[in-house]
Amino acid sequence: MLFSFFHIFFSQKEKIVTRRCDGISVAQIAIEENIPERTIRRVYQQWKKNETVETKRRSGRPLIFNYRKRRELGRIVRANRRATLKEIRQLISTKACEDTIRKELKKLG
Repeated sequence: MLFSFFHIFFSQKEKIVTRRCDGISVAQIAIEENIPERTIRRVYQQWKKNETVETKRRSGRPLIFNYRKRRELGRIVRANRRATLKEIRQLISTKACEDTIRKELKKLG
């Protein structure tokens, strides 16, 4: 069975919880906010259980380029405009393959 979830923003989740606490029915909130009733119930249950509607940080592979390393890459590229990916790879402090560097450069613009 495939489950699908209706994505809503943090501000919408807060609004749902506030309105539920004010005694407004799930059906009424669903109509007014154009959000499925099941999503409203799920958000409210999450709030009752955890006392927050923020999503928890998930585990996963850490990024090679964080904000600071991406800035470093940008400085190196600006200083060496004609450098190839191999040369840039040798200049940065992070061990990364050329494809990763290319993707990060694309993100930098």
